Amino acid sequence: MKIIKTIAFILLVTTANTALIAQEFQVPKNVILNNGQDYKNYETDVVNAVTWLENTPLNQQSAKRKQVNGFLLQWITGVPDITIDLGEFQTGLTIDIPDLLVAYLGGWIKYAIENPSEKSNKLMGNLAGVKCVLKIYSENVGKGITKSRKLEKLLKLDETALLAYVQKEIQ
Repeated sequence: MKIIKTIAFILLVTTANTALIAQEFQVPKNVILNNGQDYKNYETDVVNAVTWLENTPLNQQSAKRKQVNGFLLQWITGVPDITIDLGEFQTGLTIDIPDLLVAYLGGWIKYAIENPSEKSNKLMGNLAGVKCVLKIYSENVGKGITKSRKLEKLLKLDETALLAYVQKEIQ
Protein backbone atom coordinates (compact mmCIF):
# COMPACT_ATOMS: atom_id res chain seq x y z
CA MET A 1 0.00 0.00 0.00
CA LYS A 2 2.90 2.34 0.73
CA ILE A 3 4.22 1.87 -2.83
CA ILE A 4 0.87 2.91 -4.31
CA LYS A 5 0.79 6.04 -2.13
CA THR A 6 4.35 6.88 -3.16
CA ILE A 7 3.54 6.47 -6.86
CA ALA A 8 0.37 8.54 -6.48
CA PHE A 9 2.35 11.28 -4.73
CA ILE A 10 5.01 11.32 -7.47
CA LEU A 11 2.33 11.55 -10.17
CA LEU A 12 0.60 14.37 -8.31
CA VAL A 13 3.82 16.35 -7.89
CA THR A 14 4.82 15.80 -11.53
CA THR A 15 1.40 16.83 -12.83
CA ALA A 16 1.22 19.84 -10.54
CA ASN A 17 4.72 20.91 -11.61
CA THR A 18 3.74 20.76 -15.29
CA ALA A 19 0.61 22.78 -14.57
CA LEU A 20 2.65 25.39 -12.70
CA ILE A 21 5.12 25.69 -15.56
CA ALA A 22 2.23 26.14 -17.99
CA GLN A 23 0.62 28.84 -15.85
CA GLU A 24 3.82 30.67 -14.98
CA PHE A 25 5.29 31.08 -18.47
CA GLN A 26 5.61 34.73 -19.35
CA VAL A 27 5.95 35.75 -22.98
CA PRO A 28 9.18 37.74 -23.35
CA LYS A 29 8.64 41.44 -23.97
CA ASN A 30 10.69 43.68 -26.26
CA VAL A 31 12.31 40.71 -27.99
CA ILE A 32 15.48 41.60 -29.86
CA LEU A 33 16.64 39.12 -32.49
CA ASN A 34 19.48 40.65 -34.46
CA ASN A 35 22.06 37.86 -34.48
CA GLY A 36 22.68 34.23 -33.61
CA GLN A 37 23.46 34.97 -29.97
CA ASP A 38 20.16 36.81 -29.58
CA TYR A 39 18.32 33.69 -30.76
CA LYS A 40 20.41 31.50 -28.44
CA ASN A 41 19.45 33.74 -25.50
CA TYR A 42 15.75 32.96 -26.05
CA GLU A 43 16.05 29.17 -26.45
CA THR A 44 14.79 28.45 -22.92
CA ASP A 45 11.84 30.77 -23.53
CA VAL A 46 11.08 28.99 -26.80
CA VAL A 47 11.08 25.56 -25.13
CA ASN A 48 8.91 26.91 -22.30
CA ALA A 49 6.54 28.51 -24.82
CA VAL A 50 6.06 25.20 -26.63
CA THR A 51 5.53 23.42 -23.30
CA TRP A 52 2.95 26.06 -22.39
CA LEU A 53 1.12 25.47 -25.69
CA GLU A 54 1.17 21.71 -25.08
CA ASN A 55 -0.23 22.03 -21.56
CA THR A 56 -2.77 24.83 -21.93
CA PRO A 57 -6.21 23.97 -23.32
CA LEU A 58 -7.00 25.78 -26.57
CA ASN A 59 -10.20 27.23 -25.16
CA GLN A 60 -8.33 28.98 -22.32
CA GLN A 61 -6.12 32.08 -22.27
CA SER A 62 -6.69 32.91 -25.94
CA ALA A 63 -5.00 36.33 -25.70
CA LYS A 64 -1.89 34.80 -24.17
CA ARG A 65 -1.94 32.00 -26.75
CA LYS A 66 -1.80 34.62 -29.52
CA GLN A 67 1.19 36.25 -27.81
CA VAL A 68 2.95 32.89 -27.40
CA ASN A 69 2.27 31.99 -31.04
CA GLY A 70 3.56 35.39 -32.17
CA PHE A 71 6.74 35.04 -30.11
CA LEU A 72 7.37 31.53 -31.45
CA LEU A 73 6.76 32.54 -35.06
CA GLN A 74 9.06 35.55 -34.71
CA TRP A 75 11.82 33.34 -33.30
CA ILE A 76 11.30 30.43 -35.71
CA THR A 77 11.23 32.54 -38.87
CA GLY A 78 14.58 34.13 -38.13
CA VAL A 79 16.61 31.53 -36.27
CA PRO A 80 19.79 31.18 -38.33
CA ASP A 81 20.90 27.65 -37.51
CA ILE A 82 17.71 25.57 -37.54
CA THR A 83 15.77 24.91 -40.73
CA ILE A 84 12.23 23.56 -40.81
CA ASP A 85 10.85 22.14 -44.03
CA LEU A 86 7.18 22.83 -44.61
CA GLY A 87 5.39 21.06 -47.37
CA GLU A 88 2.10 19.44 -48.20
CA PHE A 89 2.51 16.76 -45.53
CA GLN A 90 3.03 19.21 -42.68
CA THR A 91 0.41 21.73 -43.72
CA GLY A 92 -2.04 18.96 -44.58
CA LEU A 93 -2.02 17.79 -40.98
CA THR A 94 -2.86 21.24 -39.67
CA ILE A 95 -4.82 22.98 -42.44
CA ASP A 96 -8.16 22.79 -40.65
CA ILE A 97 -6.74 23.84 -37.27
CA PRO A 98 -4.31 26.78 -37.56
CA ASP A 99 -3.14 26.52 -33.93
CA LEU A 100 -1.74 23.11 -34.78
CA LEU A 101 0.64 24.53 -37.40
CA VAL A 102 2.37 26.56 -34.70
CA ALA A 103 2.35 23.43 -32.53
CA TYR A 104 4.01 21.50 -35.36
CA LEU A 105 6.71 24.13 -35.77
CA GLY A 106 7.10 24.35 -32.01
CA GLY A 107 7.50 20.61 -31.59
CA TRP A 108 10.25 20.54 -34.22
CA ILE A 109 12.04 23.58 -32.79
CA LYS A 110 11.81 22.25 -29.22
CA TYR A 111 13.34 18.97 -30.39
CA ALA A 112 16.15 20.80 -32.20
CA ILE A 113 16.96 22.93 -29.15
CA GLU A 114 16.89 20.01 -26.74
CA ASN A 115 18.93 17.81 -29.11
CA PRO A 116 21.48 20.16 -30.70
CA SER A 117 23.44 17.37 -32.38
CA GLU A 118 20.21 16.30 -34.12
CA LYS A 119 18.96 19.75 -35.17
CA SER A 120 19.44 18.87 -38.86
CA ASN A 121 17.69 15.50 -38.55
CA LYS A 122 14.57 16.11 -40.64
CA LEU A 123 12.97 12.79 -39.74
CA MET A 124 13.21 13.37 -35.99
CA GLY A 125 12.22 17.01 -36.33
CA ASN A 126 9.13 16.06 -38.31
CA LEU A 127 8.32 13.30 -35.84
CA ALA A 128 8.60 15.74 -32.93
CA GLY A 129 6.32 18.16 -34.77
CA VAL A 130 3.74 15.45 -35.41
CA LYS A 131 3.88 14.32 -31.77
CA CYS A 132 3.31 17.87 -30.56
CA VAL A 133 0.32 18.22 -32.91
CA LEU A 134 -1.12 14.91 -31.70
CA LYS A 135 -0.67 15.82 -28.04
CA ILE A 136 -2.45 19.15 -28.40
CA TYR A 137 -5.10 17.67 -30.70
CA SER A 138 -5.91 14.73 -28.43
CA GLU A 139 -6.23 16.92 -25.35
CA ASN A 140 -8.42 19.51 -27.07
CA VAL A 141 -10.87 17.63 -29.28
CA GLY A 142 -14.23 19.10 -28.39
CA LYS A 143 -12.60 21.99 -26.53
CA GLY A 144 -11.74 24.22 -29.43
CA ILE A 145 -10.73 21.57 -31.96
CA THR A 146 -13.05 19.55 -34.14
CA LYS A 147 -12.35 15.91 -34.93
CA SER A 148 -9.95 15.13 -37.74
CA ARG A 149 -10.01 11.72 -39.42
CA LYS A 150 -6.33 11.96 -40.34
CA LEU A 151 -5.21 12.86 -36.81
CA GLU A 152 -7.48 10.23 -35.26
CA LYS A 153 -5.77 7.59 -37.42
CA LEU A 154 -2.32 8.82 -36.40
CA LEU A 155 -3.26 8.68 -32.72
CA LYS A 156 -3.83 4.94 -33.08
CA LEU A 157 -0.30 4.29 -34.36
CA ASP A 158 2.42 3.05 -32.03
CA GLU A 159 5.84 4.74 -31.97
CA THR A 160 7.34 2.51 -34.68
CA ALA A 161 4.38 2.86 -37.02
CA LEU A 162 4.26 6.63 -36.49
CA LEU A 163 7.97 6.91 -37.30
CA ALA A 164 7.47 4.82 -40.47
CA TYR A 165 4.49 6.97 -41.47
CA VAL A 166 6.44 10.23 -41.05
CA GLN A 167 9.45 8.82 -42.90
CA LYS A 168 7.26 7.79 -45.83
CA GLU A 169 5.54 11.19 -45.95
CA ILE A 170 8.71 13.30 -45.97
CA GLN A 171 10.50 11.41 -48.76
